[in-house]
Amino acid sequence: MRADYQAIERLKILQESILQEAACLVASGGWLYYTTCTINPDENSGQIKKFLESDRGKDFSLDNLRLELPDALMQTYDISAESNELHGDVSLLAHRDGSDGFYLARMRRA
Repeated sequence: MRADYQAIERLKILQESILQEAACLVASGGWLYYTTCTINPDENSGQIKKFLESDRGKDFSLDNLRLELPDALMQTYDISAESNELHGDVSLLAHRDGSDGFYLARMRRA
């Protein structure tokens, strides 16, 4: 099933709210993970960029997940060649990786 434009816009608002509220629950030195099963940049790196620029996000920094992925995953999915805007988040793309679209980012609270 494909979502229409209005559904995606509503989902982005919900995702932002969940991310903001979840940030309140992360202890100092703890991690906040954000994942979606979409390839929409507005729902993915756009949300993370917006969060990191927000008042609640200012205590967080984006980890580079690519440094921790197993070599087999990096080679199979060619994630090392990926050029996400944030340089640390990871996207899996159906046409490139032979998987469903998926996004993940991990942020650490100072």
